[in-house]
Amino acid sequence: EAMGANMINTTAEYMAPEIERITGGKVGLKILSNLADRRLVRGEVNIPFERLGTEEMEGREVAEGIAAAYRFAYADPHRACTHNKGVMNGIDPVVVATGNDWRAIEAGGPADAAP
Repeated sequence: EAMGANMINTTAEYMAPEIERITGGKVGLKILSNLADRRLVRGEVNIPFERLGTEEMEGREVAEGIAAAYRFAYADPHRACTHNKGVMNGIDPVVVATGNDWRAIEAGGPADAAP
């Protein structure tokens, strides 16, 4: 119930007969949309190169690899979709842990798969 979707859907179902009576029409779907393509969030993070380093790679090399992967995804929607799945693998646990509807988040994710 954290998103309020159930409450909105229940309200739409409750109001449908009255709307039909007033308009003389027929109410079809009575459900909230999960498409949230106009509600975008931007984030920024700064991680020092030395924090990215591993035993096999220097931090700067890791950062350059991340930047190259981003450029690849930006240029190719197929790659962007795969990248976004990886992003969702990190988002879903947070959504679930905060009591939100991970299914709604997953449903809306592909709407903006390519930049």
